[in-house]
Amino acid sequence: MSDFDQSASSLGKTTSASVRLSPIRLFWTAGRLTTEIYAPLLARGASRLIPLHLIEVGSGQVFSYASEYIQLSGRENLALIAAIALMELTISMLWSAAWILAIADLADSIWRGRIRPSDYQASLSQHFNQILIEQVRALAAVLWRVPLLILPALGEYIRLVFVPLVVILNGSYERGETDALQESRALCRGRFWMLTLFIGTSLFAPWLMQSFLHGDSGEMIWENPIGVGFGWLVTLFFNVFTSAFLWAIFRTLYPTLKPETKAAESQTSTIVLS
Repeated sequence: MSDFDQSASSLGKTTSASVRLSPIRLFWTAGRLTTEIYAPLLARGASRLIPLHLIEVGSGQVFSYASEYIQLSGRENLALIAAIALMELTISMLWSAAWILAIADLADSIWRGRIRPSDYQASLSQHFNQILIEQVRALAAVLWRVPLLILPALGEYIRLVFVPLVVILNGSYERGETDALQESRALCRGRFWMLTLFIGTSLFAPWLMQSFLHGDSGEMIWENPIGVGFGWLVTLFFNVFTSAFLWAIFRTLYPTLKPETKAAESQTSTIVLS
């Protein structure tokens, strides 16, 4: 029996439908699950993930160019700088909600053994607004700790990393029985340092990759289309892997499906068999 099967079989012995695993075993099991779904995830999700990735890197280029233009113009327009920063934050939150929803939706579909991909539009309409609401709550929880010191704010950021997945995959959240922020904090308990290492790697590795590939991470696409474009491609593969790995950690801890999803899939199987 695999580690993932063992974690699923122990589900009934734990509270809140969460499996208890040591951090090392958890990451090992999640890594194996990620490698199993990674290739199908890229193949089936290309039409969703590539446009989303282009939106992320393209908007980053636009905001970098705008910031550089303001610096070169020599004008200290604080209102303009604040407006650009606010717009960048807004787009980042919208993008991250759409991205993690696409990853979780595709990964769950592959994990359940579905032949056809799930309906992404239906998932967007069902979860997107709630993800944004919980992201704003999470952002507020992080920002109010900044005056204390930067370390408490960073610690809270890491503890709230599972918030979107709780919204998407935890059926008790949909029924109003679970607070997404509290549930994410509970999932990080006892796994904080491993998650810190993972999140730090997932945040800084893409920047290091692009810097190594084309020498200057601040180059614009029209200045070095081959280098910047190749950097975008490499970071696409890396971002898909790290997002799928985060999903795999969550699914290893919560291997059951939503009750309503089970019922729907049972009806579908009955129709197919008949």
